[in-house]
Amino acid sequence: MAAGRNPSPDPMEKVWTIPNILSYLRIVVFMPLSLALIVSGHYAWSLVALFLLGSSDWLDGYLARRLNQRSRLGEELDPIADRASILLTSLTMVFTGILPWEVFALIAVVDVTLAGIALVLFKGYPNSHVNIFGKVRTALLLVGLPLLLFAEALHSPGWRVAALVVVWVGVAIHWLAGATYVQQMVHSWRSTRTNKR
Repeated sequence: MAAGRNPSPDPMEKVWTIPNILSYLRIVVFMPLSLALIVSGHYAWSLVALFLLGSSDWLDGYLARRLNQRSRLGEELDPIADRASILLTSLTMVFTGILPWEVFALIAVVDVTLAGIALVLFKGYPNSHVNIFGKVRTALLLVGLPLLLFAEALHSPGWRVAALVVVWVGVAIHWLAGATYVQQMVHSWRSTRTNKR
């Protein structure tokens, strides 16, 4: 390396990338907008906001790969935005009487358990990757929750039953995903301890 030259920054350490900006928008714009529209009873418009929320989830991952803008912040921010979107949307729908409270409780139990294990074993965010169960879970819940709003907008019992089926399947896979993440974290923690010996 020539004297006086600074080493090239690690691309994985970048913060202001297009995918990361989309993740920020999900958290600070699309999510609060969706919740406000649900609370105010504007279900049709809340569907539009949730569509933007879900689309940005797919788009930031696609752009990260397409533009070669993967980053460590993005890898951590994306699942956090996913979980926050689902938890806050489901909680808001519970308070408005659209979603059974058991759905939120079962989702929250898994998320709180995983957060607690991560805090105890890793003092923060664990180095684990989203698996197929986590992706399917997120997809089902991001479809099922808007379907419930669609049913409310149409006052359709049939659509409500269909939406609840999708949501409950998503909850079941959420528990399966949670179990696999616990296994991943425990395995990673044991590997770390073994390497330190």
